[in-house]
Amino acid sequence: LNELIKQSKGSSFDLTDSVRQSVQVEEITTYGKDRCPAGPNVKDSEAIIIVEGRSDVLNLLKAGIKNAIAVEGANIPKTVQDERVATAFVDGDRGGELILRELFQVAEVDFVARAPRAHEVEELTAKQIIKCLRNKVPGDQYMEMNGLVTEQRSLDEIEEEEDREERHER
Repeated sequence: LNELIKQSKGSSFDLTDSVRQSVQVEEITTYGKDRCPAGPNVKDSEAIIIVEGRSDVLNLLKAGIKNAIAVEGANIPKTVQDERVATAFVDGDRGGELILRELFQVAEVDFVARAPRAHEVEELTAKQIIKCLRNKVPGDQYMEMNGLVTEQRSLDEIEEEEDREERHER
């Protein structure tokens, strides 16, 4: 009897999880002309979370976050390049870094959140996802910290830097 009770408890949790996951998977939609995988709230949300792939969107859905949209590769679709508050949430690997560089070149990224080093967004727990998103940094600050240069520098700034270099050489 004890064995049956233990088995039924375990299977009820499994059943609950499988029902929850199937409902959340059905919530994934496509958004925009590029048909990017997205959560159901992307269309109406004031802020979006840009992730790398469909599995990242699914994992955020499991954590209750429904305003994520996937870029699916280094070619950033025009759908992601809109005027909303955008948080880039990428893996803690080289691929995540490359996608961030591309995002900064073609879109306005307001905040950056990264998965822990050598981890992917799709494998994080709900608690880890929330922690990463809470620890996001402003896009400008991230660029300064990592030495990323955008093409938004004004000609005056470039000329000032060249003048400083010339004076330093003298």
